[in-house]
Amino acid sequence: MKRKSSIQDYVIQFRNSKMASLNQSSTSKDSLKRTSTEQALVTGNCIGKLESTVTTELNKSSYTFNWRISNFDIICPQDCEEFELLKSPVFTAGEDIGKKSKWFIHISGIAKHIACYLQLDSAGHESSRNNKTQSVTCSFKMSFGNDDNRFCFTRNISAHKFTRDNNDWGYSKFISIADLYDKKDTLLQNHTVHICVQMEIYGDPYNVITTLPFKRKRSEATLETFSSDFKELLQTKKHSDVEIICGSKTFYAHKLILSARSRVFNAMFDAEMKESASSQVFLTDIDADTVYAVLIYIYTGKVVLSEGTSYTELIYGAEKYDLPHLKHYCFDKMFECVTDETVGTLAVAADTYNADKDTKEAVKKYCTSNILTLMKNPAFKKLLLTHPRAFFQD
Repeated sequence: MKRKSSIQDYVIQFRNSKMASLNQSSTSKDSLKRTSTEQALVTGNCIGKLESTVTTELNKSSYTFNWRISNFDIICPQDCEEFELLKSPVFTAGEDIGKKSKWFIHISGIAKHIACYLQLDSAGHESSRNNKTQSVTCSFKMSFGNDDNRFCFTRNISAHKFTRDNNDWGYSKFISIADLYDKKDTLLQNHTVHICVQMEIYGDPYNVITTLPFKRKRSEATLETFSSDFKELLQTKKHSDVEIICGSKTFYAHKLILSARSRVFNAMFDAEMKESASSQVFLTDIDADTVYAVLIYIYTGKVVLSEGTSYTELIYGAEKYDLPHLKHYCFDKMFECVTDETVGTLAVAADTYNADKDTKEAVKKYCTSNILTLMKNPAFKKLLLTHPRAFFQD
């Protein structure tokens, strides 16, 4: 048997339709830095929230080593096809980030080319028995230049992990001997070759934490103070310049505030009307409790209903003084507690006071689906006969 749709089903559909336009899917991006944002509620003597941003980065150490080889034209003549391995002095790098390591450069002549490599000699603390087994990751740039530190031939090496079994990295054909001599005016000045290695050694990751006050709590506190102050302004009559008279009840208000919040009041006070001239506004079509609720909303942005005031009456006040946000709020609250007994009143109010499209459609869909049950209710049937447009799809 098909289950009868409940008003709660339509409340859920109504809310989902409103929330759908607000939801956005989150996307993530890959990067070399990993950033996460955490929010924590601070209790005790601290008020509000803190927002922390944690950025994880790698320690890095930069080091430049220069090696000059004099009389290179004797070691490697122009017609040379190969020459024996040459090693630079050992140098130390990475100590400032806890990656102390020893390195050297070696070159050799192979098949009419010059091979050039950076080699890890050892890594770790000298006192450690395993100091030759620790790995080190680095990127580097290797260049040939002259005595004036002008580098005319350069190769870049991306990050490489040096280990005991893979302890050198470079090029077996870094530059041909022919090219070296073709550029001897710059690469062989004074019969000297200048080799430069610029290294970037990577250490362990570390976290950078930035903690800032999360502004929302303070903002809410500020708005609460604002609301309270304006409510007091309404209740104490201080600096009031207009009287709103509803039956035996008089409210002392402020034209500037009423005009800023309501286009109806603004037009009323701008025009040369009797009420404006006498600083009195007489209301005969709305009860005093509803007027007070409207004024409280205008002054504080809050909705406060007295025991004798309904949301339907407040919707009328919101429509009368052109307060759309108040009207939408009241329709939402009516949906939260609607039943088969009250759906008729809601439907008529939605049609009469021009509710938003989602509200109207949800009410009409419910009424259409459950019309047989609802027609057993005399009050609903009477409203249907007097306001048919409020209950069915156009």
